[in-house]
Amino acid sequence: MHLRIYARNRDDWRDALIARIRDHGLDDRALPILLDDDEDKDHPDAPDTLVVYLADASPSQAALVDDDARLQRHVDAGRVIVPVADTTQNFHEKVPESLLTFNGHALQRVDKDGNRVDDADIDGLADIVLTRALLHRTTHRIFISYRRVDSSAIAHQLRAEFVKQGYDAFLDECSIEPAAHFQRELFWRLNDVDLVLLLNTPRLLESDWVCKEIIRATASHIPVIALDWPDNTLTDEASRQEKKTSDDGTPASRTEEERKRAERKHRAGDMLKTAADRMSLLNPSDPGQLDTSAGAAAPDEWTLDQKAIGTIIRAITAQRVRHILRRVDNLIPLLDDQLRGAGYAIPNDASSFGDRVAKRDGRTIYLRPLPFRPTVDTAFALRAALAGDGAHAAEFAYIENDPTDPRHEALRWCLDVPRCDEPSGPMRYGLRLLSLSNHEESAS
Repeated sequence: MHLRIYARNRDDWRDALIARIRDHGLDDRALPILLDDDEDKDHPDAPDTLVVYLADASPSQAALVDDDARLQRHVDAGRVIVPVADTTQNFHEKVPESLLTFNGHALQRVDKDGNRVDDADIDGLADIVLTRALLHRTTHRIFISYRRVDSSAIAHQLRAEFVKQGYDAFLDECSIEPAAHFQRELFWRLNDVDLVLLLNTPRLLESDWVCKEIIRATASHIPVIALDWPDNTLTDEASRQEKKTSDDGTPASRTEEERKRAERKHRAGDMLKTAADRMSLLNPSDPGQLDTSAGAAAPDEWTLDQKAIGTIIRAITAQRVRHILRRVDNLIPLLDDQLRGAGYAIPNDASSFGDRVAKRDGRTIYLRPLPFRPTVDTAFALRAALAGDGAHAAEFAYIENDPTDPRHEALRWCLDVPRCDEPSGPMRYGLRLLSLSNHEESAS
C-alpha cells in the first residue's frame, strides 16, 4: 500500500498530514507517500494506492478540469479516494467532477450561521487515512470500562457521542442482549475493539468485572487508556498488596473466591500503573468539566460538559491508530516465536505492514497478524492482495479470548476450506491463534 496526496493550494494541510503519519513511526518503507508532482512513480494499474485530494476553498474552473483529468485514472482503477475540503458548504464546487460520487471529509465544523468553530482536524484526517491504508477494516470500535455506581451517566454520555462520531461503542448496559451469557459476550466484544477507555474513578477496582476487563485486555495487548477522575488516588491505593492479617495480628481467613478476587484487584492495579496510558482531562482547576450540580447528588449521576466530551473524543481519535499499530508490533514476536518453534523460516519478504511469509518443506504460508478478529470480508481482501504471489496457504494470526465460542467455530469453518478457484492453484485460508500473555486463571 502507498499513499498519494494531491494538494490544490493546500500545502499546509499536506505537510501537517505527512508529519502526523510519520509521528506514528511509519517511515517510507511502511507507508510510501507520493505527492501530486510524482505522477511517474507508480503504475496506473497498481491497486494498492490510497488517494487523498485536498481541495482548495475557491478553485477556478480550469483548476478543477485539470485535476479531474489527473484523478480520473484513479477512479477507473477502482482505488479508494478521500476528497477533503475545509467545510461541507458547497462541497460540490470544491472538488473535481470525477470525485463527486465519493463521500467527502470536512476538516472543520461550522455552526448554524456558517462560522467555523474549530481548527482543521488533521488528527481526524490522519486517522481516516491510516485506517484505510493499514488497518484492514474501517469500523472504529471502542470498549468503555467503568464502575456503574461511580460513573454511569458519564459512560452513557461518552457512548452516545462516540456513536454520533461513527464508532461502534460497547457499553455493557446497552450492548449485551437479554439472555446472553454476560461474561462470554463481554470478552467476545472486548477481543474485537481498537482500545479500552477506562473511566478511572477512585473506587474503580472495587468492581471485580472491571478488574477482569483490565487483566484480559492487557494480556491480549489491547490498548487501555485511563481517563483519570479528579483527586484520584486509585493507582497508589488499589495496587498495594492487600492486607494479609486481621486486626489482632492473626492470618486473615478468606474463601478461595475472595482470594482470587483480591489477587485480580492487585494485578489490575499493577497493570494500570505500568500498561495503561493516562488522560488527566478532568482537571479540578476546571470544575465546569464535571457537572455535579442540577440534582446530580450521586457520582453515577454526574455528567461532563460538551467541551470535556469533545476533548476526550479528539484525544482518542488522535491516539487510536498509534495504539492499534503498537498492538500489531506486540503480536509479531508472538507469531514469530510460534512459527520458528514449528520449524518455519521467516525471510520477512512480505509486502504489507506487519505481514509475514513463512517457509517450510517447500511450502509457503502468508500470515497477517491482526489486532482484531478477522472476518470473511478480511479474508477476501487478503485473497486479492495475494493474487499471483505463489503462497500455498494464508492465515490470520490473532488472539482469541474464547476459542470455544460458537461464533469462532463458525468463522474457522468458513475459512478452513481449500479454495480451488484460485489463479495459482488451491489455496487454504485459516486462523492461527496466538497465546495470551501473562494470563492466569485469576483473570477468568
